[in-house]
Amino acid sequence: MAIQGGHAAGPASYDRLWVRKYGPKDPRCVMVAVPGSPAGQGGFGWIAHAIAARVPGLAVWAVDRRPNAFEDVSAFKSGTPSQALGYYLGGQPFDGKQFQPVQPDQAGFVRKWGASVALRDLRHVIREARAGGRRCVILTGHSFGALMVPSYAAWDFSGHPGFRSIDAMVLIDGGMFNAFGTLLPQSGFPPFKSVGQARRRIDALQTQTPFGSDESMPGVPEWLTGVVPEVVCRFALARPNAPSTLQAEGLDSFLPHPPSFPVTNAGFAGLFNNQVLADQGARLGQLAASGSPRSWDDGPRASVRRFCATFTQEPGNGLEWYFPIRLEIDLAQGMQSMVPTPITRFLGLRPFHLQQIDVPLYAIETRLSHGKVLRAAHKLIDRSRISDYRLVRADRMKHYDPLMSLPRHNRFLHTVVPFLRGVVRKHS
Repeated sequence: MAIQGGHAAGPASYDRLWVRKYGPKDPRCVMVAVPGSPAGQGGFGWIAHAIAARVPGLAVWAVDRRPNAFEDVSAFKSGTPSQALGYYLGGQPFDGKQFQPVQPDQAGFVRKWGASVALRDLRHVIREARAGGRRCVILTGHSFGALMVPSYAAWDFSGHPGFRSIDAMVLIDGGMFNAFGTLLPQSGFPPFKSVGQARRRIDALQTQTPFGSDESMPGVPEWLTGVVPEVVCRFALARPNAPSTLQAEGLDSFLPHPPSFPVTNAGFAGLFNNQVLADQGARLGQLAASGSPRSWDDGPRASVRRFCATFTQEPGNGLEWYFPIRLEIDLAQGMQSMVPTPITRFLGLRPFHLQQIDVPLYAIETRLSHGKVLRAAHKLIDRSRISDYRLVRADRMKHYDPLMSLPRHNRFLHTVVPFLRGVVRKHS
């Protein structure tokens, strides 16, 4: 479902975003789920179904931001895994055309797609979720999406505080107040200490690519961070036990530590999760101890098939190919304090209502942040009027486990469902 967004720099055709709906068609309440960076709504596929099935009267709407309009997913939607590999990474035509990734000079206007644009777009989704007499909206975010949730609540929309249009917040392993500790600074997004720093960063952006995120690597086009995992997963889903095509094609360079022995397509996907994503991935199991090629032994909590299904959901895959770097700059570097400062004024940010926020809060922390997510949640509580909250520590979970783990092993699902039921009951 496409939803009209706010007007922003660039052609009006980009003033929209997309929502995939899970659960009842006529719900009493809606949970709006915001993905991380660079992530897409496909990541919520499994957990959205599970939540909607367990919370009567609640639907889940997973959001894809406006930059998804740049993605050319034609070969993923209707081609074979080999055709997708050739089209995106081999320079081969598909359906009579060559893959032409968006170049920075074609989308200079994306340098203006910061927090103001993204939060205004999100407000349009929330208004749509409110329409038809629905009684409550719960705003949810995973990872970087969990930065957007409290930012929305504190934001001033022409005199209207964001928190007054939502009824609860759910933060899945993320948040403001430097919840990720050193992770974002190490990736090139340290909080600004002065207006001068912010000005130099924005000035430099004018001659740099408008695309990037905390997952970006210097010199690697942003679109590769979305394409490569989906290519890997397409082979793992189509021919899990066949010898790895990517390994045979010499593309095991995608792995930091390529195996010296042959593996299956599923084995390659499992290694990709373990090596590339590490604690930012999920607990999928391990490579088989023997065999040629080596297969993948799924774990008790999740599987390669379950993991890969979220990244290959088209339209609406699990990763964002063209994440707007200005959004990361605004929230990760400019607005961590959640209050007006000379830096927020320079950047055009409007966090005016932190002290007034009074909606219920749920937050869960995995091992990724080493305790900083819940410390950040406590700061949000202490500096606002939040009195109804549930904070959950899940030290054994990886970053994507709350979205991927099977229901019987999912601590997030076990603890968020009672919270959500309470919110829905209150507004019923």
